Amino acid sequence: MKIAVVDDEKAIREEMESLIREKRPDCHIESFESGDRLLLAEGQYDIVFLDIQMSGRNGIDTARLLRQRSEHMVIVFVSGIKDYVFQAFDVAAFHYLLKPLEKEKFEEVLDRALREAEKEAAILRAEAKKEATIREAEGQAQAILAVQKANAEGIRMVNEASPSKAVIQLKSLEAFAKAADGKATKIIIPSEIQGLAGLTKSLAEVGAKEL
Repeated sequence: MKIAVVDDEKAIREEMESLIREKRPDCHIESFESGDRLLLAEGQYDIVFLDIQMSGRNGIDTARLLRQRSEHMVIVFVSGIKDYVFQAFDVAAFHYLLKPLEKEKFEEVLDRALREAEKEAAILRAEAKKEATIREAEGQAQAILAVQKANAEGIRMVNEASPSKAVIQLKSLEAFAKAADGKATKIIIPSEIQGLAGLTKSLAEVGAKEL
């Protein structure tokens, strides 16, 4: 789990880092002194503890840009005043903590934020799996169409081949079967067709019938 801590007060940053490590030592924590620094890092974070009143870009504006990157990021505002509570809803903040921090309250919100982040991560995994399934199905459909097209083209080439010694490209197993009847003496098997047809050799010789 990746967590970003953003506050222009070093003491507050260190306090939050310490509380997180005490509760969840397995989490990866990155600390930033401003929203601009956080945005420049371009990291993908599961949870962001974000101060509001900072030099440069404030926390609300920073959160708006974070939301453009991810709808699944869990944002917890940390502020010394209540004035921005309603603006926090505009960026779908998960919680709003007041300074000075109370250890029990911070740990409670951290636990809830971690559970929420795990839910969001599960949603992302499900979406990725769905997209992969769709891409796989599309790829299989394209492969079937390619085989059908190659099959038809291969049959056409075999039918048009001269009864004498001819060299044709093998496009499908059906074309191979026709060639084996004596309509061709040499069959060149493209590597991409070998994979589809389960063939292992790139060249097959077929004895021709003398007409």
